[in-house]
Order: sequence, then C-alpha cells, then structure tokens
Amino acid sequence: MPAPPGPKSNIFFFPIVPKVFLNDFKAAASKAGYETTPAGLKEFANKVMNDPNASDKLKKKANFYLNVVSK
Repeated sequence: MPAPPGPKSNIFFFPIVPKVFLNDFKAAASKAGYETTPAGLKEFANKVMNDPNASDKLKKKANFYLNVVSK
C-alpha cells in the first residue's frame, strides 16, 4: 500500500463516516427495536436491505453501513 499523501494532497484513502449518518442510522434501528451494538445494527441493515417497502434513503444508509462501517 502506498504511503499516505502529504498535507497538500486532495486524495483520501479512507472514507470518513459522518457522525450524523451513524446517529441517524442508530436512531432508526433503535426505533425499530434493534440494539445499537454493531451486531444489532448489522442485523437491522440486513433487514432493511431485504425489505421491499423500505425507503431508498434508508436502503442507501443500510448499504453504506454494511459495506463501509461494519468492515
């Protein structure tokens, strides 16, 4: 893996997870009755992804959680 860029570079190697996103997703999981632990959030994200009635916005958050945050 190459060394991280210097302070003048505009390239990000690692995604930055906004706290607002994570707090919104935790609030939705908690409201749905899931724990806000990593296992509970992962279970909620899987449920959302398999739910045909879930909103697109919530599906995007669940997909992001499964692919980026939970890794």
